[in-house]
Amino acid sequence: MRIQGYYFKVVYTPGRYMYIADTLSRAPLPEFMHDRESEDVEMQTCFMIECMPFSREKIDRVRKATEVDEECQLLIKYILNGWPINEHDVHKNVRKFWSYCGELQYVNGLILKNYCIFIPQSLRAEMIVKVHEDHLGIERCKRRARDVMFWPGLSADVERAVRRCESCALHAPAPAREPLLQHIVPNAPRQKLASDILEYKKKYYVILVDYFSNYVEVQEVNSIYSRTIIHFMKEQFSRHGIPSELVTDNGPAYSSQEFKKFLRVWEVKHVISSPHYPQSNGKSECTVQTIKNLLKKMRRFWG
Repeated sequence: MRIQGYYFKVVYTPGRYMYIADTLSRAPLPEFMHDRESEDVEMQTCFMIECMPFSREKIDRVRKATEVDEECQLLIKYILNGWPINEHDVHKNVRKFWSYCGELQYVNGLILKNYCIFIPQSLRAEMIVKVHEDHLGIERCKRRARDVMFWPGLSADVERAVRRCESCALHAPAPAREPLLQHIVPNAPRQKLASDILEYKKKYYVILVDYFSNYVEVQEVNSIYSRTIIHFMKEQFSRHGIPSELVTDNGPAYSSQEFKKFLRVWEVKHVISSPHYPQSNGKSECTVQTIKNLLKKMRRFWG
């Protein structure tokens, strides 16, 4: 608005003709604003305030709150009289506005930052409630607030208020799941195995599957205690060799101190999948389903 009274003619000049300016050309001239230009700027500002999405009653309330707010009065003083050269010379209560000092202006009893009205401390909670009355979510409420009002930390205050809203929390969309991390497939058989226990028709079976070849060992067991699983593992390790890594779930048979001691003595790295998240032990879970389906199909012939 300050340069609306001028008409500019822009001419492109190649860089080789852009000479270094001398000292006198850089010396600023005193600025004189004519009454007509001052009136035009004031009219533009008043028109901008009238077009803001605030009712006259609410703008009057902001004016009254600005008059009695100590922070606003300090800001008005700096806006009208000029800001200090150094940030440390600014009063500590308004030092947080230092980065906005070139954007703040005082017009008709209101402090403006560009096209946004500065809201005093006493009205901020009410303004946040007004912004959030439609329950549009965090980002929409932020955009709606930033379009019409301003104070330092506006976005954080709006987000904090929306997160405390029970209605928004109840109907919030579920967070996106992180992509599943795949197990590394070894370069040779019997290096990495997965184990699990399945139950079918009140009988228990222990499975052991190879990550490289998908070769499966299945054995029916009388119990699912750790000593039974250890006995099964010893037979498999003696027959096919000791693996470098064993992946299991966090079941009691695999998480006991006895089973951990067995793997530590046999120098086998034990990897436990996440509790209540069977996808992390996908090799065993898929093998369990395959074996269970085979048992169901073969039961027709067993009777």
